[in-house]
Amino acid sequence: MAPVAQKKKKSVSALCEGLDEIRRNIEAAADNPTELFNTLESVVASPWPYEKGDLSQWVSVLDIVDAELGKEESSSELKVACLKITRQLLENCSNRHVYNTYEHLTKLLGSNECPVVMAVLRVLSVLATPRSTRQVLCEPVLISRLTALASIWGSAYEATRSLLPCCHQTVTPAVMEVGTSAKIQIYRAAATAPATPASRREGLEDIVVERAHELEGSDEEAFSRIVAENEVPSDAHFILRARLRLARVFPDYPARLQWMRVQIMSITVLAQCQAYNGNITAPYVVVNEEQLAELIELLQPEHQEVVPLDIQTLALKALSGLLSEKTRKTSLLLASTAVSHQAMLSSLISRAKALILNEQAEDIVERLRFGEALLAFSWMFASSSAGVTALNNSGIMHFIIPAIKECGARKGRFLSLAVKTLEVLMNYSGDMHQVFRDQDGVNVLVARASAEMQGMLDDGGDMETEEAAAVTRPAKNRKDDFERCRLLGSILHLLSSAATPIASAADVRELMNGTLLPNLLKAIFDHSKRWGASIYEKGAALLTEFIHQEPGCMPQVISLGVAKSVLDSIAGDFPLSRGVVNMIPAVLGALCLSQAGLRIVEEVQPISKFMKAICADKKVAMLQGDCPSNLGMQLEELMRHNPSLLETCMAGCVDMAKHVALRALEPPKPPASSEGSSGPASEAAPPGEAGAVVATSGAVVAPGEGGAEGAPASYLFPAIEFLCKLLEPLMSAAEHARAFVRNGGLATLLSYMDLPQITREFVKLEAGKFLSLVIGKAAFHQPQEILKDVIAATKKALDNLHDGKDGKAAVGGAVSVKALEERKLVSLELCVSILSGIIGCLRGTSAVFEWHNQGGTAIVEPLVEVYVALRIAAAAEPPAVAEPVEDAAS
Repeated sequence: MAPVAQKKKKSVSALCEGLDEIRRNIEAAADNPTELFNTLESVVASPWPYEKGDLSQWVSVLDIVDAELGKEESSSELKVACLKITRQLLENCSNRHVYNTYEHLTKLLGSNECPVVMAVLRVLSVLATPRSTRQVLCEPVLISRLTALASIWGSAYEATRSLLPCCHQTVTPAVMEVGTSAKIQIYRAAATAPATPASRREGLEDIVVERAHELEGSDEEAFSRIVAENEVPSDAHFILRARLRLARVFPDYPARLQWMRVQIMSITVLAQCQAYNGNITAPYVVVNEEQLAELIELLQPEHQEVVPLDIQTLALKALSGLLSEKTRKTSLLLASTAVSHQAMLSSLISRAKALILNEQAEDIVERLRFGEALLAFSWMFASSSAGVTALNNSGIMHFIIPAIKECGARKGRFLSLAVKTLEVLMNYSGDMHQVFRDQDGVNVLVARASAEMQGMLDDGGDMETEEAAAVTRPAKNRKDDFERCRLLGSILHLLSSAATPIASAADVRELMNGTLLPNLLKAIFDHSKRWGASIYEKGAALLTEFIHQEPGCMPQVISLGVAKSVLDSIAGDFPLSRGVVNMIPAVLGALCLSQAGLRIVEEVQPISKFMKAICADKKVAMLQGDCPSNLGMQLEELMRHNPSLLETCMAGCVDMAKHVALRALEPPKPPASSEGSSGPASEAAPPGEAGAVVATSGAVVAPGEGGAEGAPASYLFPAIEFLCKLLEPLMSAAEHARAFVRNGGLATLLSYMDLPQITREFVKLEAGKFLSLVIGKAAFHQPQEILKDVIAATKKALDNLHDGKDGKAAVGGAVSVKALEERKLVSLELCVSILSGIIGCLRGTSAVFEWHNQGGTAIVEPLVEVYVALRIAAAAEPPAVAEPVEDAAS
């Protein structure tokens, strides 16, 4: 089964150089199993210091993996490697719904190789996280197999056997006897019941296989004999096979622990699937009180020396899954919080603190996993007052804050999760907030962020582009830089965007009077392209929040050069994203709260440069949707509070409109020949239209259409749509509309109708509709002047249409519609659409009487004449007759 079941509608942007090399290496090794295994192992073992991509970019790799997982002759090692790369791609890519290899995953759950089963469960755990793929995992066949694996130490009618005794390397004879026995219960139907043995009549029947480890032959041979001797129905084969293989390896301590991990991981996946609709447990028993008690028992302090650390980590993840989303039940939550009185939480937190803060430990990876699982487990208590109290009494804040302060840079992922946990806890609890302040948490966060920034500057870390990082930085250093940036972003987000501000006005004054925070902000803005859009946006949000919280810090912001740095970055080449574009007006508004800040903004004039920068080809494609409307509303608010910026802002809008017009008249760039070079503004050609391009606004442009005389419509239409969506909220204010017209904005918008790329379909697109709406809203404030210009443009279009033709003959005779030039009809149709938009905006107001003038009369009469002429011409033309179908020879 192919991973992608349907053809992609949109083209996918090309991978960066480092990821593209990985893909090419895997594709080159696809025909050699040994080489493929070595390649996959090297990829999985290497760090992944890249931002999230699109799973559609990896279709070829997923096809290779799918083929190997479906081969019976593939080795278990190769299957595990394929499952590992699948998990890595799923964790680091969006659009997981394109993945479609569930048939192989369901089959591999029945493998006799424990590493294969565990690798499948880890893939399923990732797929169970987003709702788009979680629904697929709730299929009955897959759920039944997961349920069987989650209860391999017991049966549906018997209390689950305890997991704790199995963790002992030497077990008692009683545990060994139970562990080496495989027991299932089946329902034997009347049709399959033998006639003679009384024990085989219809109903429930127990099948018990004692001392399974002493059975002769392989696992498959033993299974076949038991099925034949007991006439086991096919629907019970999977649970029998699972329990039989457990019983056969029970005396082997490492193998026993492996299957314990499988059972706990199965409980986790089932809990994650249950969160999809909350009722999949109707035909299946996902968890019972005994299983919950067993998981908690594994985490008790007196068992820490017996239970391996990785099994405790899995137990924490299973409990987190059981308490998350819709699976959260009051009884389970109270049962979990009650154990805090028995010091389980305190013991776990103390152990995690000792494990994490040990910088010399060799098994640091497993220690960090335990710490991350504990932090995720603590999230489950945040929304409950009893849970928050238990966490507070257990000293969770005394673990997190020292860890943020003291841990080394290689623990960046754990520290990022610790910062997010701080935000969750403080959003729900005022007591946690007070403990945070008592621990001097604000200064700890700022010091840590400053240290991470300085460390990257000292190491020469460069997050500007993934391509540059892949070429110039070793893999380990790229991984460190990526984790540092993620930690830095988490800290900035917590300082600026917490539901309850964690920094008081006094804290802001103290920080701005120091050097750490100002230097940190200056480094972010001075090297904006180096850190990327996310860090830039969060740094701007932090500066905005602190200025609004304590306007008295503005003198320090100006004197220390922070204001100049952020304004220079806005006027320069800042990293682009929707968040950054919407944040820039906010930070400008914060700087304008004082007269000194307003003077600096007026001096640098960043707005006009910013407006020009965001209408470039690739940038317009990234900023579609509601981004331009939000930007327009924020600019309107900025001008309303700072009238002195009105002319600058509106002049910037006019410059953007002129830039779009000039760009449309530039010679087209030669098309790229490499595969995947098409940007996000284009789509794959529909069948039958080879080489056609589909603009983001929905217009299909044939090869060369629009591009022969200027920029392609795939740029022009989204650019006009972006511009008009931005202008639409600005035209609601009279002073803004007048300033726009005064600076030549209306004339620029009207000039669009003469562009060669504009077709008759333009008025039906979002770009054409918003263009008419913007001019109409502007006409509401200046009806006479704007109507005059629009009427003049329409008159010009009509004159062009009548050139070389006798108007009276056109009315009296039949003029072929095909003889009329398409270009002239386009201009006329667009003018009529704009006039309709103006009339719609003026309807119900006294301004509509501006239409009753000599110019209005002069325009209505020719419109009527052309309308009548076109109707007569259309009626005179004979209907098209379908040509008869002839054979290929004729």
